[in-house]
This record gives sequence, C-alpha cells and structure tokens, in this order.
Amino acid sequence: MQCEGIVVSHVDQVGDALKEALKMQMEGKTCVIEMMCTKELDDPFRRDAMILPKRTLEKNKNYEGKNEDIFG
Repeated sequence: MQCEGIVVSHVDQVGDALKEALKMQMEGKTCVIEMMCTKELDDPFRRDAMILPKRTLEKNKNYEGKNEDIFG
C-alpha cells in the first residue's frame, strides 16, 4: 500500500492537514492523517467506560479480565 502521511500534533494544524489531504486525493494519491492533539479525556466522555464490567452470567465468565490487561 503506497500512501502519503500527515502528522498533526496541534489542533491548529487540523484544517491545513485536511486541505492538504484533499489536494492529494484529487491528484489520485491516498493520504493518512495521524492526529495526536491531546491526551485529555474531555466531557462528555464517560470515565466509567474505562472500567471493565462485572460478568454475572455463567456463559460470560471466560471474558473476565483486569483493567491492566487492556489499559496498561
């Protein structure tokens, strides 16, 4: 797979990256934009979504895990 890549490290760069990707697309090139703008979890993100559920049905007991297994 051959494509162009654009890395965005700040929110102010997103618009320019999208314009550049659109320009490349119109030239027949595939483009991937990697956005690494923030690590913060902002509202309305549900912080309880990061906690694995407690499995109560016997058929789902094999899916028990620890948060460290998934989230480091």
